[in-house]
Order: sequence, then C-alpha cells, then structure tokens
Amino acid sequence: MQTRIKILLLTDWYYPGFKAGGPIQSCRNLVTALKDELDFFVFTSDRDLGEAAPYPNTPTDQWTEISPGEMVYYISPGKKFKSTLIEQINQIKPDFIYLNSMFSFSYTIIPLWIHLRSKINARIVLAPRGMLHAGALQYKPFKKKTFIRILNIAGIPNYIKFHATDDQEVRDIKMQFPLSKKIFQAPNFASAVQPERKSISKNPGDLSLVFFSRISPKKNLLFALEILGNHNFPGTIHLTVAGEIEDKTYWQSCLDKVNSFPSNIQFEYAGAIEHERLLDWLQQFHFLFLPTFGENFGHAIFEAFIAGKPVIISDKTPWQDLQSKDLGWEIPLSDEQGFVQAITEALEMGQHQYN
Repeated sequence: MQTRIKILLLTDWYYPGFKAGGPIQSCRNLVTALKDELDFFVFTSDRDLGEAAPYPNTPTDQWTEISPGEMVYYISPGKKFKSTLIEQINQIKPDFIYLNSMFSFSYTIIPLWIHLRSKINARIVLAPRGMLHAGALQYKPFKKKTFIRILNIAGIPNYIKFHATDDQEVRDIKMQFPLSKKIFQAPNFASAVQPERKSISKNPGDLSLVFFSRISPKKNLLFALEILGNHNFPGTIHLTVAGEIEDKTYWQSCLDKVNSFPSNIQFEYAGAIEHERLLDWLQQFHFLFLPTFGENFGHAIFEAFIAGKPVIISDKTPWQDLQSKDLGWEIPLSDEQGFVQAITEALEMGQHQYN
C-alpha cells in the first residue's frame, strides 16, 4: 500500500477560530477538500486572533485528530515555539511544509530559518495569501520590504515553491522575488456549504449594507464610511460592520467619521461573526460593501454570493465584470463618484429589480 503524502501546514490561526477571517477559511477549505487523499498536520496557535484565552475544550500541546486526514497541534504560549516545531517536524517527517502567510514571524520566518540552517528534507511551499499585492505592501512597508530583501539576499526563493492563487499573485511574486524558479498557480478552495435562500424586502429609498472583514486599513472601511458620510443620498441607508478589530487606532478614526454621519445614515457594529452562522446572518442585508485595497480571493465576497447577496467592491479583487452578470459593481478606488452612483442605484431599487 502506497504511503500517503504528509503535509505540515503552519498557520497563525485555524479552526475553531474565525476572527482572522479569510486565512482561516483558506486553510480549512484546503484541508477539507484534500484530506481524503493527503494527510494534513496543522500546527497553529491555541487561541483566536486577539484572544487572551485559549479555545475552550481544546487539547493543547499535543496532536488531536479533528477528522480522518486532519490532525491539529494547538501550541500554547508556554511552549518554546522553535524547539517544539523542530521536534514535531522530526517526528512527522512531512513531505511538504506549507506556510500560510508571507510575514508571520512564528509561522513563516522561523520555519524558513530552520530550513535554511538545518536543511530540512521536506519541500517548502509558501503561500503569500495576497500579502505581496501593492495594496497590502503599503502598510508597514519598511518591515515588509526589509524581510523581502533578506529572503532575496539569502537566496531562499531559489529553493522553495510559491503558491499563487491567481494571475495577479504570480506577477506579484515575480516582482518581489525575481529569482523565484517555482511558482505554481491554484485557486483557493471555496466553501461547499449552500444555505437555504431567504427573501428580503427591498423598497426604493431603503438600503441595508454590510461590511464584514477584519478592521484594518487594508480592508478600507474608512473609505466606505467617507463615501456614506460625505454625500447626500436620497433615502435611508443602514450600514452594519462586522469583524475583529485588528487596528484600534484605525477603528477610532472610523468611529470619529461615524459620529459625523447625517441622520439618514445609520450605523451598527456587530462584532466578529462565527463562521458557522455567517451565511444565515448575511441574508438580512441587501448588499456587501467592501472597497478593499486588494484581495487574492476575497472569502467575504464569495460568501456574499453564496448567500445570494450582490456586492459593491473595489476592482482590486479577482471578481470582475460583475455588473454584466447582475452580481453588483467593482469600482476603481480612484472613482469615488462611481461608488456614490452604485450606492444610489442600489438605494433606489425596488423589489423586482433587486430580486
């Protein structure tokens, strides 16, 4: 009987976490789709993004079988990360080590250093997850560019594989790592869950928008708030924001803008939404509003689609030509009036046109 390929997947957060958003879903969907053919060993933290306490009722510092083909090691802060990781690599003897981040210190930089120093036999696959996109590199650029330069000087791109999820990410990898020799392209696995569609009332002059994503500058919530607050819309707009607050200073700037909203723009913060109830929760809104600076996939956008919700997004995602498909709008961030026009059209829709 042929031995199954072993994948050691390193990621900052994993199921049952949900506050880190898309990266968790990318990993979970990958494992779910392929665990019947490959053996996955997921090495990850024992708590969700921003949480001081570990996941309840979850064993730590040992391998736990979540399902056949899916083993997870939830490492606690009390364990020495580097030595524990080396110990687990030597124990598992994986065929591949899959790094699910570009700039994570623990789950990318340390493994690459271990590989560089000890010449681990496993082949390394690095998934940038959109973090090499121009929209992502504009935040904390000095640290990111310094790390990229160190990798290039050390020659690491010569002997690892890169996983790109679309044509744009292939171009981003080649631009930042011109000596990279092995880039393979495969799209993200999407969730296979299909919720039961629920009808929602849509009257002209009334619009409910939802923004759900991590609260960080890259997701561009402040721009969305400025669009709503700086223009006169002919009706009532209710915006619900959901997501983990990753950048508190940025969030305060967003709240300052909300405080100046005109009376016809209503705002609510719903916190982070557990993924298990996300699709049902989404069905109470008319449109997703996400003018992101860049996504290599955009799980929030895809989940809006499978919940039956059209979107108003930037053109910095793989989701294009939406208007011709009655899926919404993708608009350049430089075209502020384009966003105003799309929101106005959505606001003025009646039931038949919305359906």
